[in-house]
Amino acid sequence: MAGIRLHRGLLQQGIESKFLFQEKKTTEIEESYYWKPRGSSLKQQLIDKFTLHQTVQQKNSKRLRDIPKNYDMFSFPDSEADITQSPLYQEADVINLHWVPRFLDYASFFRNCKKPLVWTLHDMNPFSGGFHYQRDLVRNKGRIIHLDQQIRIKKKEAFSQSKQLTLVAPSYWMYEKANNSELLSGFSIQHIPYGLDTSIFKLHNQAFARRVFNLPKDKKILLFVSDVLSNERKGLDLLLEAISAIEDDSLWLCAVGNTKEENSSLRNVSYLGRVNDERLIALVYSACDAFVLPSREDNLPNVMLESIACGVPVIAFPVGGIPDVIQSGNNGVLADEVSSASLYNSIKRFLDSNYHFSREEIRKDTIENYSFEVQAKRYIRLYNDIAENIPQ
Repeated sequence: MAGIRLHRGLLQQGIESKFLFQEKKTTEIEESYYWKPRGSSLKQQLIDKFTLHQTVQQKNSKRLRDIPKNYDMFSFPDSEADITQSPLYQEADVINLHWVPRFLDYASFFRNCKKPLVWTLHDMNPFSGGFHYQRDLVRNKGRIIHLDQQIRIKKKEAFSQSKQLTLVAPSYWMYEKANNSELLSGFSIQHIPYGLDTSIFKLHNQAFARRVFNLPKDKKILLFVSDVLSNERKGLDLLLEAISAIEDDSLWLCAVGNTKEENSSLRNVSYLGRVNDERLIALVYSACDAFVLPSREDNLPNVMLESIACGVPVIAFPVGGIPDVIQSGNNGVLADEVSSASLYNSIKRFLDSNYHFSREEIRKDTIENYSFEVQAKRYIRLYNDIAENIPQ
């Protein structure tokens, strides 16, 4: 999503941006294209079928089959796609990588890429082994750690082939992690936060928004959003534990995301399922009094920026890039530590009206710092600087 938003921001600034996806998922993104993988022709499908050919992804999946899945995600640096053969690569002046697991083949890409290269870091995987976040590495052991180390070695060798790589960290936390990493510390790293369309994420009348989603009109509503509500890194369990301890019948939880299991221990809760339309999710934010972001580890969450663009304060843990944006008393409340007890205290302070937030001021600050226009102009300056310093 963050990469798509940058793409749209660049188009609005008149830049000829084209987005290459691994596979076709939507026709709604302007100037978007998809990679035609090996095996797309009938002839190749028949060859694969009768020779029992296994794709790189199938082989990698088999390597993880018997390993306990005690992690968010694990990725390999191998792919059958040679992106440098794409016509889009051939005509581009600058290449900007985003989230590339299962798509980018590190060895061939960094060996063959001769164009100025920018890589926006959306998680820690580019400078890690197979894991995408530090806590997954810390809490795992055994065979998967050996796989992780093998991948680090492969990535290090691939990066040694790159001469024109510039990294972009959306948060200061990611900047420090990448700058101090074994794999990427030798490359130039810039800090450019994400941007979003503030004409979509904007103020809406709260009473109207609550009627749209059949939410109670007389409650203090907290919002939680995650693609998968059961994702442990996103911290829904900590939020449920915190609000279960609050004896206040005026409190209501609204949860957005994929789930088939509703928490039976809570009475005051609405599960809205997944909301894909950005205009609708902007209405959901506007319906609520605060957005709770209990992530145990994160970069610069898009949902945080969406919330404050709608003028809704954020209650969160001081992890990753969240403290870059959220300032207690101005646009939200930062807990003291990552724990349900600390989150409970923060929610209680909010409910007890210890803070007086101005939705208009929260939104104004977001527009000034995190709009499409601001982000795109920063990237354009970066692209121009890189182009001007290409060795002749």
